[in-house]
Amino acid sequence: MHFDLTPMSEEISEEQQRTLERRLATYSASAIKLAVKIDRVLVAHTDFNSTLRAMDRVFQLGKELSVPQGVALIGPPGSGKSTTLQYFMASLPTSTLFEAGLGVVRVRLPERPSLGRVVSMMLTKLRYPFPKVSDHTVGAKRGILIEALRSKGTRMIGIDEAGHMCGIGVRRAHASRTGNEITELCCELMDEAQVALMLCGNEQLSSLDRVDPALGARVTVRQRLKDFADGAIYEGFLTAFKNQSKDFDLSFLADPHQASNMHKATNGNPRHTKSLFIEGVLVAAERNLSCLNSEVMAEAFARLRGSATLITNPWLTSRPALPPSGSSK
Repeated sequence: MHFDLTPMSEEISEEQQRTLERRLATYSASAIKLAVKIDRVLVAHTDFNSTLRAMDRVFQLGKELSVPQGVALIGPPGSGKSTTLQYFMASLPTSTLFEAGLGVVRVRLPERPSLGRVVSMMLTKLRYPFPKVSDHTVGAKRGILIEALRSKGTRMIGIDEAGHMCGIGVRRAHASRTGNEITELCCELMDEAQVALMLCGNEQLSSLDRVDPALGARVTVRQRLKDFADGAIYEGFLTAFKNQSKDFDLSFLADPHQASNMHKATNGNPRHTKSLFIEGVLVAAERNLSCLNSEVMAEAFARLRGSATLITNPWLTSRPALPPSGSSK
Protein backbone atom coordinates (compact mmCIF):
# COMPACT_ATOMS: atom_id res chain seq x y z
CA MET A 1 0.00 0.00 0.00
CA HIS A 2 1.31 3.45 -0.90
CA PHE A 3 1.32 6.30 1.61
CA ASP A 4 1.60 9.99 0.81
CA LEU A 5 2.04 12.70 3.40
CA THR A 6 -0.25 15.67 3.06
CA PRO A 7 -0.58 18.47 5.61
CA MET A 8 -4.15 18.93 6.74
CA SER A 9 -5.94 22.23 6.27
CA GLU A 10 -5.62 24.60 9.21
CA GLU A 11 -9.42 24.70 9.41
CA ILE A 12 -10.54 22.68 12.43
CA SER A 13 -13.91 21.24 13.40
CA GLU A 14 -15.91 22.17 16.48
CA GLU A 15 -14.89 18.88 18.12
CA GLN A 16 -11.21 19.60 17.46
CA GLN A 17 -11.64 23.11 18.86
CA ARG A 18 -13.12 21.76 22.10
CA THR A 19 -10.28 19.24 22.39
CA LEU A 20 -7.73 22.00 21.85
CA GLU A 21 -9.35 24.18 24.52
CA ARG A 22 -9.27 21.28 27.00
CA ARG A 23 -5.62 20.64 26.31
CA LEU A 24 -4.72 24.30 26.66
CA ALA A 25 -6.02 24.12 30.21
CA THR A 26 -3.82 21.09 30.95
CA TYR A 27 -0.62 21.39 28.92
CA SER A 28 1.92 24.10 28.17
CA ALA A 29 1.77 26.24 25.04
CA SER A 30 4.94 24.60 23.69
CA ALA A 31 3.47 21.12 24.16
CA ILE A 32 0.26 22.16 22.40
CA LYS A 33 2.29 23.58 19.52
CA LEU A 34 4.01 20.22 18.98
CA ALA A 35 0.72 18.33 19.24
CA VAL A 36 -1.03 20.59 16.73
CA LYS A 37 1.64 19.80 14.13
CA ILE A 38 0.97 16.07 14.58
CA ASP A 39 -2.78 16.68 14.47
CA ARG A 40 -2.44 18.29 11.04
CA VAL A 41 -0.63 15.36 9.47
CA LEU A 42 -2.72 13.47 6.93
CA VAL A 43 -1.53 10.09 5.69
CA ALA A 44 -2.98 9.63 2.22
CA HIS A 45 -3.15 5.86 1.81
CA THR A 46 -4.47 3.85 -1.13
CA ASP A 47 -8.18 3.80 -0.15
CA PHE A 48 -8.05 7.51 0.71
CA ASN A 49 -6.58 8.39 -2.69
CA SER A 50 -9.09 6.16 -4.49
CA THR A 51 -11.95 7.97 -2.75
CA LEU A 52 -10.55 11.38 -3.66
CA ARG A 53 -10.37 10.36 -7.33
CA ALA A 54 -14.01 9.27 -7.23
CA MET A 55 -15.00 12.58 -5.63
CA ASP A 56 -13.02 14.55 -8.21
CA ARG A 57 -14.88 12.76 -10.98
CA VAL A 58 -18.43 13.35 -9.72
CA PHE A 59 -17.57 16.94 -8.71
CA GLN A 60 -16.30 17.77 -12.20
CA LEU A 61 -19.16 16.04 -14.00
CA GLY A 62 -21.95 17.23 -11.69
CA LYS A 63 -23.00 20.22 -13.81
CA GLU A 64 -22.21 18.58 -17.13
CA LEU A 65 -24.44 15.49 -16.99
CA SER A 66 -28.24 15.49 -17.13
CA VAL A 67 -28.29 13.30 -14.01
CA PRO A 68 -25.37 13.98 -11.64
CA GLN A 69 -23.78 11.05 -9.86
CA GLY A 70 -22.86 10.39 -6.27
CA VAL A 71 -20.37 8.57 -4.05
CA ALA A 72 -21.15 6.57 -0.92
CA LEU A 73 -18.18 6.33 1.44
CA ILE A 74 -18.76 3.60 4.01
CA GLY A 75 -16.63 2.80 7.02
CA PRO A 76 -16.53 2.51 10.82
CA PRO A 77 -16.24 5.58 13.07
CA GLY A 78 -12.74 7.04 12.98
CA SER A 79 -11.75 5.47 9.67
CA GLY A 80 -11.35 8.87 7.99
CA LYS A 81 -14.66 9.51 6.20
CA SER A 82 -15.17 13.04 7.51
CA THR A 83 -11.46 13.77 7.14
CA THR A 84 -11.62 12.77 3.47
CA LEU A 85 -14.56 15.10 2.84
CA GLN A 86 -12.92 17.91 4.81
CA TYR A 87 -9.67 17.52 2.89
CA PHE A 88 -11.49 17.52 -0.45
CA MET A 89 -13.30 20.74 0.45
CA ALA A 90 -10.12 22.43 1.69
CA SER A 91 -8.19 21.46 -1.44
CA LEU A 92 -10.68 22.89 -3.95
CA PRO A 93 -9.08 25.67 -6.02
CA THR A 94 -10.77 29.03 -6.33
CA SER A 95 -13.10 29.26 -9.30
CA THR A 96 -15.51 31.64 -10.95
CA LEU A 97 -17.92 28.71 -11.40
CA PHE A 98 -19.03 28.75 -7.76
CA GLU A 99 -19.14 31.23 -4.89
CA ALA A 100 -16.08 31.14 -2.63
CA GLY A 101 -16.41 28.38 -0.04
CA LEU A 102 -19.61 26.99 -1.54
CA GLY A 103 -18.32 24.63 -4.21
CA VAL A 104 -19.19 21.88 -1.72
CA VAL A 105 -21.84 22.27 0.98
CA ARG A 106 -21.40 19.92 3.94
CA VAL A 107 -24.01 18.98 6.55
CA ARG A 108 -24.17 16.34 9.29
CA LEU A 109 -27.44 14.43 9.69
CA PRO A 110 -28.89 14.02 13.18
CA GLU A 111 -29.94 10.54 14.26
CA ARG A 112 -33.57 10.92 13.15
CA PRO A 113 -33.43 13.63 10.50
CA SER A 114 -36.55 15.53 9.53
CA LEU A 115 -37.06 17.23 6.19
CA GLY A 116 -37.41 20.70 7.74
CA ARG A 117 -34.22 20.27 9.80
CA VAL A 118 -32.15 19.16 6.81
CA VAL A 119 -33.44 21.94 4.55
CA SER A 120 -32.73 24.46 7.32
CA MET A 121 -29.15 23.18 7.79
CA MET A 122 -28.44 23.42 4.06
CA LEU A 123 -29.87 26.94 3.82
CA THR A 124 -27.67 27.97 6.76
CA LYS A 125 -24.58 26.62 5.00
CA LEU A 126 -25.58 28.58 1.89
CA ARG A 127 -25.80 31.77 4.03
CA TYR A 128 -29.50 32.22 3.35
CA PRO A 129 -30.76 35.02 5.65
CA PHE A 130 -33.90 33.21 6.89
CA PRO A 131 -32.96 29.54 7.19
CA LYS A 132 -35.52 28.48 9.82
CA VAL A 133 -38.04 26.01 8.36
CA SER A 134 -41.41 25.00 9.81
CA ASP A 135 -43.87 22.37 8.68
CA HIS A 136 -45.87 25.15 6.99
CA THR A 137 -42.91 26.61 5.07
CA VAL A 138 -40.93 23.47 4.21
CA GLY A 139 -42.40 23.26 0.70
CA ALA A 140 -41.48 26.84 -0.18
CA LYS A 141 -38.07 26.64 1.51
CA ARG A 142 -37.36 23.46 -0.43
CA GLY A 143 -37.75 25.43 -3.64
CA ILE A 144 -35.60 28.24 -2.23
CA LEU A 145 -32.88 25.70 -1.41
CA ILE A 146 -32.79 24.43 -4.99
CA GLU A 147 -32.58 27.97 -6.35
CA ALA A 148 -29.86 28.89 -3.83
CA LEU A 149 -27.75 25.89 -4.85
CA ARG A 150 -28.08 26.94 -8.48
CA SER A 151 -27.25 30.60 -7.86
CA LYS A 152 -24.24 29.82 -5.65
CA GLY A 153 -22.88 27.40 -8.24
CA THR A 154 -22.60 24.57 -5.69
CA ARG A 155 -21.43 21.40 -7.39
CA MET A 156 -21.57 18.86 -4.56
CA ILE A 157 -23.41 18.27 -1.30
CA GLY A 158 -21.47 16.30 1.32
CA ILE A 159 -23.53 14.55 3.98
CA ASP A 160 -21.84 13.19 7.13
CA GLU A 161 -23.60 10.48 9.14
CA ALA A 162 -25.59 9.71 6.01
CA GLY A 163 -26.48 6.27 7.34
CA HIS A 164 -29.11 8.02 9.46
CA MET A 165 -31.22 8.54 6.33
CA CYS A 166 -31.48 4.75 6.11
CA GLY A 167 -32.49 4.27 9.74
CA ILE A 168 -35.80 3.92 11.48
CA GLY A 169 -37.74 6.98 12.52
CA VAL A 170 -37.36 8.88 9.23
CA ARG A 171 -40.73 9.93 7.82
CA ARG A 172 -41.71 8.03 4.71
CA ALA A 173 -41.84 9.78 1.34
CA HIS A 174 -45.01 10.45 -0.61
CA ALA A 175 -47.04 7.29 -1.12
CA SER A 176 -46.29 7.33 -4.85
CA ARG A 177 -42.57 6.55 -4.40
CA THR A 178 -40.23 4.46 -2.28
CA GLY A 179 -37.73 5.83 0.17
CA ASN A 180 -38.24 8.51 2.79
CA GLU A 181 -38.42 12.30 2.87
CA ILE A 182 -34.63 12.69 3.18
CA THR A 183 -33.71 10.32 0.36
CA GLU A 184 -36.45 11.93 -1.76
CA LEU A 185 -34.92 15.37 -1.09
CA CYS A 186 -31.49 14.09 -2.12
CA CYS A 187 -32.89 12.81 -5.42
CA GLU A 188 -34.63 16.13 -6.04
CA LEU A 189 -31.49 18.15 -5.32
CA MET A 190 -29.43 16.00 -7.69
CA ASP A 191 -32.02 16.29 -10.46
CA GLU A 192 -33.19 19.88 -10.07
CA ALA A 193 -30.12 21.67 -8.71
CA GLN A 194 -27.70 19.42 -10.63
CA VAL A 195 -25.41 18.74 -7.70
CA ALA A 196 -23.35 15.64 -7.07
CA LEU A 197 -23.76 13.86 -3.75
CA MET A 198 -21.12 12.60 -1.31
CA LEU A 199 -22.61 10.36 1.39
CA CYS A 200 -20.39 9.40 4.34
CA GLY A 201 -21.67 6.84 6.83
CA ASN A 202 -21.30 3.56 8.67
CA GLU A 203 -22.52 0.13 7.53
CA GLN A 204 -26.10 1.36 7.81
CA LEU A 205 -25.47 3.25 4.56
CA SER A 206 -24.96 -0.11 2.80
CA SER A 207 -28.76 -0.53 2.83
CA LEU A 208 -29.28 2.55 0.63
CA ASP A 209 -30.25 0.52 -2.45
CA ARG A 210 -32.95 -1.25 -0.46
CA VAL A 211 -34.21 1.85 1.37
CA ASP A 212 -34.48 3.96 -1.80
CA PRO A 213 -33.61 2.30 -5.12
CA ALA A 214 -34.00 5.63 -6.93
CA LEU A 215 -31.28 7.30 -4.85
CA GLY A 216 -29.16 4.16 -4.92
CA ALA A 217 -29.24 4.27 -8.72
CA ARG A 218 -27.94 7.85 -8.65
CA VAL A 219 -25.23 7.23 -6.05
CA THR A 220 -23.40 4.78 -8.28
CA VAL A 221 -19.93 4.78 -6.70
CA ARG A 222 -19.21 2.78 -3.52
CA GLN A 223 -15.97 3.35 -1.62
CA ARG A 224 -14.81 1.91 1.70
CA LEU A 225 -12.44 3.03 4.41
CA LYS A 226 -11.55 0.58 7.14
CA ASP A 227 -9.38 0.07 10.18
CA PHE A 228 -5.90 -1.25 9.42
CA ALA A 229 -5.02 -4.87 10.13
CA ASP A 230 -1.96 -5.53 12.26
CA GLY A 231 1.17 -5.98 10.18
CA ALA A 232 3.11 -4.32 7.39
CA ILE A 233 0.35 -1.96 6.22
CA TYR A 234 -0.25 -0.55 9.68
CA GLU A 235 3.51 -0.24 10.23
CA GLY A 236 3.67 1.76 6.99
CA PHE A 237 0.89 4.01 8.28
CA LEU A 238 2.88 4.70 11.48
CA THR A 239 6.11 5.21 9.55
CA ALA A 240 4.37 7.80 7.38
CA PHE A 241 3.52 9.74 10.53
CA LYS A 242 7.11 9.43 11.74
CA ASN A 243 8.50 10.75 8.47
CA GLN A 244 6.22 13.77 8.56
CA SER A 245 7.20 14.81 12.07
CA LYS A 246 10.17 17.20 11.83
CA ASP A 247 10.01 18.68 15.33
CA PHE A 248 9.48 15.57 17.42
CA ASP A 249 10.99 12.07 17.19
CA LEU A 250 8.27 9.47 16.59
CA SER A 251 10.62 6.67 15.54
CA PHE A 252 9.83 4.68 18.71
CA LEU A 253 6.46 3.65 17.27
CA ALA A 254 7.92 2.65 13.89
CA ASP A 255 9.58 -0.36 15.53
CA PRO A 256 7.54 -3.52 14.66
CA HIS A 257 7.07 -4.48 18.32
CA GLN A 258 5.85 -1.00 19.23
CA ALA A 259 3.69 -0.88 16.12
CA SER A 260 2.03 -4.08 17.37
CA ASN A 261 1.45 -2.45 20.76
CA MET A 262 -0.05 0.55 19.00
CA HIS A 263 -2.42 -1.73 17.11
CA LYS A 264 -3.49 -3.46 20.34
CA ALA A 265 -4.24 -0.04 21.82
CA THR A 266 -6.20 1.31 18.82
CA ASN A 267 -7.31 -1.76 16.82
CA GLY A 268 -5.78 -0.02 13.80
CA ASN A 269 -8.37 2.76 13.82
CA PRO A 270 -6.84 5.88 12.17
CA ARG A 271 -8.56 8.40 14.47
CA HIS A 272 -7.60 6.50 17.64
CA THR A 273 -4.05 6.13 16.34
CA LYS A 274 -3.66 9.85 15.73
CA SER A 275 -5.20 10.66 19.13
CA LEU A 276 -2.71 8.36 20.87
CA PHE A 277 0.16 9.86 18.88
CA ILE A 278 -0.91 13.32 20.01
CA GLU A 279 -1.36 12.34 23.65
CA GLY A 280 2.07 10.69 23.64
CA VAL A 281 3.68 13.87 22.31
CA LEU A 282 1.89 15.92 24.98
CA VAL A 283 3.05 13.63 27.79
CA ALA A 284 6.63 13.57 26.47
CA ALA A 285 6.73 17.36 26.12
CA GLU A 286 5.42 17.68 29.67
CA ARG A 287 8.44 15.62 30.79
CA ASN A 288 10.87 17.63 28.63
CA LEU A 289 11.51 14.64 26.36
CA SER A 290 12.07 14.92 22.62
CA CYS A 291 11.03 11.34 21.83
CA LEU A 292 8.54 8.69 22.91
CA ASN A 293 9.23 5.67 25.13
CA SER A 294 7.23 2.91 26.85
CA GLU A 295 6.58 4.92 30.01
CA VAL A 296 5.30 7.87 28.00
CA MET A 297 3.00 5.70 25.90
CA ALA A 298 1.67 3.85 28.96
CA GLU A 299 0.73 7.21 30.52
CA ALA A 300 -0.70 8.54 27.23
CA PHE A 301 -2.88 5.44 26.88
CA ALA A 302 -4.12 5.78 30.48
CA ARG A 303 -5.03 9.44 29.97
CA LEU A 304 -6.74 8.86 26.66
CA ARG A 305 -8.68 5.72 27.59
CA GLY A 306 -9.40 6.36 31.26
CA SER A 307 -9.55 3.97 34.18
CA ALA A 308 -12.69 2.12 33.09
CA THR A 309 -11.49 1.03 29.64
CA LEU A 310 -11.81 -2.64 28.76
CA ILE A 311 -8.65 -2.50 26.63
CA THR A 312 -5.47 -3.63 28.33
CA ASN A 313 -2.64 -1.09 28.32
CA PRO A 314 -0.09 -2.80 26.04
CA TRP A 315 2.84 -0.72 27.33
CA LEU A 316 2.29 -2.09 30.82
CA THR A 317 1.87 -5.73 29.86
CA SER A 318 4.70 -5.80 27.29
CA ARG A 319 7.48 -4.60 29.56
CA PRO A 320 10.20 -7.23 30.07
CA ALA A 321 10.20 -8.86 33.51
CA LEU A 322 12.85 -7.65 35.93
CA PRO A 323 15.36 -10.24 37.22
CA PRO A 324 14.78 -11.49 40.79
CA SER A 325 16.39 -9.42 43.52
CA GLY A 326 20.00 -10.43 44.10
CA SER A 327 20.37 -12.42 40.88
CA SER A 328 23.42 -11.93 38.74
CA LYS A 329 23.19 -9.91 35.53
